[in-house]
Amino acid sequence: MAHREYTSAAPATLVIYRDRVEFKNPNVPHGRGPIDPSHFTPCPKNPTICKFLIQLGRYEELGSGVSNVTKYQPLYAPGAPPPLFIEDDMFTAVIPMVMTSEVANDKSKLTPQVTPQVTPQVTPQVTPQVARLLVIIRGEMSRTELMQAMGLKDRWNFIDGYLAPALVAGFVELTIPDRPNSRLQKYRLTAKGEAALLSKPEGNTPA
Repeated sequence: MAHREYTSAAPATLVIYRDRVEFKNPNVPHGRGPIDPSHFTPCPKNPTICKFLIQLGRYEELGSGVSNVTKYQPLYAPGAPPPLFIEDDMFTAVIPMVMTSEVANDKSKLTPQVTPQVTPQVTPQVTPQVARLLVIIRGEMSRTELMQAMGLKDRWNFIDGYLAPALVAGFVELTIPDRPNSRLQKYRLTAKGEAALLSKPEGNTPA
C-alpha cells in the first residue's frame, strides 16, 4: 500500500511456491536491476501514505522491509540463498525458503534442528526458462544483450521468468555486485550454472 504506484492498474501479488515466496508491486523505479541490501538508499514512493501509516503504528521506517527480510530470512530458512530484491516497473522481492544442495550435502553446516528438513527436494530445479538462459549466456552479457539473443521484448517477462530465478538459484551472478543498478551491469554463469548446463544433454544448443 505504501510503496505501490497507483497510476498502474497492475495488481500487487504475493505468490507462495514450494521453494520460495515472490512479492510484486507496481512501482516507479529509481534505478533498475537487483538491489544490494547493504548498499542501497531507500526512497519513499508515497510520503503522505507512509507518514499516515507510521502514525497508525503500521509502518516502521523507510527501508526497514528490505533490511528485516534480509536479516530474518536465514532464521526461517537456514542454508537458503539470500533474498533478491529487483527494482523495476514492478518491484519484486524473491525470498528463497529451501537450502541449496551444497549446504544440504554438507552436514557440517547444518544444526541438529535443520538436519531433519533435508530432503531431495532442496536441489534447485532448472526450469525450461532458466535452462534456456544458461544456454544463451556467453561470457558476460547485459540484460539487453540477453533479451535480444533470446528474442524477448518484454523486460518484465524476462526478469520474472528467466533472470530472477537464475540469480536466486545461484546459476547466474552480477559482474558488478556492489552496484546492482549500474548501467554497465552484466551477467555471467557461476560455476554452479556451468555445472547445471553441462549436466543437461539438451543444454548444448538453444531451445
